[in-house]
Amino acid sequence: MANISDVAKLAGVGKTTVSRVLNDHPYVSSSNRQKVQEAMLALNYVPSSAAKQLRGQSGKILGVIVSRITNPFFTSLVDAIEQEAVKNGYRLLIFQSRGKKDSELQFLEMLKNGQVDGIIMCSVENDIGLIETYRKFGIIILCNEVFDKSKLPNVALDQSYGAYLGTRYLIDQGHTHIAYCTGGDFENGAHGMARNKGFLKALDEVNLDLPIEWIFRQIHTVADGSQVADHIMHMSRKPTAVFTSGDEVASGMIATFLAHGIKVPQDIAVLGYDNQPFSNLVARPLTTINQPVQALGRETFRCFMAQLHNQPFILNSEDLTLTLVVRTSA
Repeated sequence: MANISDVAKLAGVGKTTVSRVLNDHPYVSSSNRQKVQEAMLALNYVPSSAAKQLRGQSGKILGVIVSRITNPFFTSLVDAIEQEAVKNGYRLLIFQSRGKKDSELQFLEMLKNGQVDGIIMCSVENDIGLIETYRKFGIIILCNEVFDKSKLPNVALDQSYGAYLGTRYLIDQGHTHIAYCTGGDFENGAHGMARNKGFLKALDEVNLDLPIEWIFRQIHTVADGSQVADHIMHMSRKPTAVFTSGDEVASGMIATFLAHGIKVPQDIAVLGYDNQPFSNLVARPLTTINQPVQALGRETFRCFMAQLHNQPFILNSEDLTLTLVVRTSA
């Protein structure tokens, strides 16, 4: 198990700096604070002081599970949750599952052991039925993850509508050969199913086919996008547009296409998802789906507080509407 010395070594700072970050000391540079936080995430470090404080009484600590904190969407979402948490005297412990079921369960064990007051799950790897067994140990909130018949409180954006909105835009632009990138496996009940439904609904409305070779699974990063672009360039039957699983993927794809003389969007259109801050800075500014991350984080923390105090929770759904942002990539 990692300790404060391990964190300091990995971050390249002294133990005093790590201690100051843990205690929200004001006299720490933003760069050093970021280094320490990233080292803690990489090592899955849990401050021993928090564990001691939590023996027998609440330490006002909330766990947040994401798949990869390096994903700009999760970075922004965690930041939004933390802003609300700090206002209410809570601190966050951020866990990266990295897509591993065992890691996710280890984090849920912290709820069982009383080391956190609750857990917000921004990504889910295990069967939802297994996760629900931890409900008896404390509060679990699902954030942007939807499962039919789940008893867990949920705050989510309408991902099916977002995918439908983007796909209909591509169709209205005249595209009939549309490839698809998903962060999951494109299977029923799997990660990303809501977006899959919206994408397929748009295709079905105009009777468009989706060849199996145009479905790209487990696509998450800039490097993944580059690989997908390379694969498309070597296809005998090429799509004229790609609906991606995120702006990271879209930016990697565009860079690779342009490097090989393929024009975007003239030769192939690329649609992003998330509307990350960098999406307007790509060589071909991204047409993308905007997710209101600040509102999502705020509403998710409000849901946690309502559960904590056994109060009804009324979602401000108007703030959670997905919208299309049209730029030049599609």
